[in-house]
Amino acid sequence: MSDTEEKATTPKDRKASAKPKAAEQLIYVGPSLSGGLLAHNTVFRGGIPAQLQERMEQEPSIRDLIVPVTALAKTMNKIKQAGTAEQIAFSRLAAK
Repeated sequence: MSDTEEKATTPKDRKASAKPKAAEQLIYVGPSLSGGLLAHNTVFRGGIPAQLQERMEQEPSIRDLIVPVTALAKTMNKIKQAGTAEQIAFSRLAAK
C-alpha cells in the first residue's frame, strides 16, 4: 500500500468526512397563503413541516417556490420574468 492510500484511510480523515453537513436552509418566495399556513419569505431549517407537505401535495406550485436561501436572488429574478416556471407558480398562488 502506498503512502497516499494510507493517508486517505487514516481515522482522522474518516472522522472529518463523517461530520454531518449543516442543514440546508430553504425559503418560500411565493405569496402569503390564506389561513396563515405560509407567509412570504418563510425560512425553513431542518426540513419542511408535515402540515405544509400535505398542502404541497394539493398545491404543487408551492414546491416550486421553496428554494435554497443561496438561490433567493436568482429565483426572485425568475419570478419577475414572464413565462418562467417560477413566475407561473407565483401567479397561480396569488390568484387563489
